[in-house]
Amino acid sequence: MIKKMLLLIPVVAMAGCAQPTDAADITFDWPLDCTLGETCWIARYVDRGEDKSVADYMCKHRSQDKHRGTDIMVSDTGVLASGVPILAVAPGKILRMRDGVDDGAPYKKGEDCGNAYVIQHENGYTSQYCHLKNASLSKNIGDTVRAGEQIALMGLSGQTEYPHLHIGIRKNGTLLDPFDGGGYEQACSGSSETSLWRDHPDYAPFTLLPPKFSVAPEPRENRWAAQAESISPDASALILTGRAFGASRGDVWSFRITDPDGKLFAEHQVATEKTQQFRSQFFGKRAPAGGFKPGIWTGTISLEQDGYRQTQTVQILVSSATK
Repeated sequence: MIKKMLLLIPVVAMAGCAQPTDAADITFDWPLDCTLGETCWIARYVDRGEDKSVADYMCKHRSQDKHRGTDIMVSDTGVLASGVPILAVAPGKILRMRDGVDDGAPYKKGEDCGNAYVIQHENGYTSQYCHLKNASLSKNIGDTVRAGEQIALMGLSGQTEYPHLHIGIRKNGTLLDPFDGGGYEQACSGSSETSLWRDHPDYAPFTLLPPKFSVAPEPRENRWAAQAESISPDASALILTGRAFGASRGDVWSFRITDPDGKLFAEHQVATEKTQQFRSQFFGKRAPAGGFKPGIWTGTISLEQDGYRQTQTVQILVSSATK
């Protein structure tokens, strides 16, 4: 049965009207069934910069202007297709919902959030879950939910190009940042002492996602597609692509590709040219004489910013038979 209710909480709030919240007021569980930093990642935080400035709760640039929630993502649409459970962050009751918006399809005005839930919690708090998979919503208006109970699957409905959950937390209708309890477009605190998360996630200045192998530079429309299972030894080149949220000017990308024997095939370093919310960077090399050796090839990308470093590795099979 397709469930539909269009009256979601508006995604607007008065700037500067919320004060940091007492951490004992409420605590929230993580809204995805995933391991942060391994199977899911934070892409963007609530915008805490006043007017047109941009800041996250740590006074860094991990947000975008007017961003009214937290984006938690998975690496690609292949993971999305396997089913990514969305969980209630606290006990409550389904207050509003929308279902019936096709994943990846054009959406109507006012349906930017796509398929969605709003859950009413104690002490005036609500949680809003956006971009849910069409027909995956398992609760109806008025149903009660437990903390950690599955309520839907992650999808691509509404205004989104990459696989993620957009979650918004409000108290008495005012948008809050759950990472420190401060208000949307209220001055950043630079601290997590008043976090609303039961287990507060560590902050990172950027998020490096798992890299991908391909045989040619990928077009923008393939940015979030899953990597191919294998490539032919007759491929013309081997390309390694990295993706990062929060990259800053001067960050150093390091690429390394090794063959099935562990022998170095190619390596490269390049610096980020400008600070961006999201950046894609690739490096590759043409096929050696005789083609690519069958077996497992390994690609490693590291990204370093002011002494902080993240590394991600990917493998691909070079098959003796073209699939």
